[in-house]
Order: sequence, then C-alpha cells, then structure tokens
Amino acid sequence: MPRARKATGGTRPARGATAGGRRKTTARKTTEELLQQSEHELGERVKELNCLYGIATLVETPDISLEEILQGTADLIPPILAVPGDHLRANHPRG
Repeated sequence: MPRARKATGGTRPARGATAGGRRKTTARKTTEELLQQSEHELGERVKELNCLYGIATLVETPDISLEEILQGTADLIPPILAVPGDHLRANHPRG
C-alpha cells in the first residue's frame, strides 16, 4: 500500500516561479512586444503606401493643375506622420 506524502509546508516554489519559468515569461513578453512593434511599423508602411497611391492618383487625373497636385499632396502627407516632422528627421540626419 503506497504511503501518503507529507505536506511540504509551503516551501516549494509556486508553479512558474522557477528561474526557467521567469525566463519563459520574459521571452514571451519580449516576443509579444516585438510583435506589437512589427504590427505598428507595418501599419505605418500601409499609411505611407496609401499616401503614395493617392499622389499617383492625383498626378494621373486629367486636366489637373500643378497647384491642385501640390495642394492634394500636401493634404495627403500629415496623416502618415505619427508625430509631425518625426518621420522627416529620421530620414534626414541634419534635420
């Protein structure tokens, strides 16, 4: 007949509280943060591509003046900037 196990009195670490468990939790958190960052960056690229598509559409519009193209382009750009001017500074080190 098997013997009953003695209670440890709460000295065992809680499940997942081991060093390996902490590493797994940290790795998962890091992975989730990288995924969120990648999703954000992908969303930014989509906004930029939509802006470029809008500019291309303006340029291909029959009988549109240069002034209208320039104004339309100026209207399309602000929404793609997460922080106005931030994108431009990132691409131009002297900015």
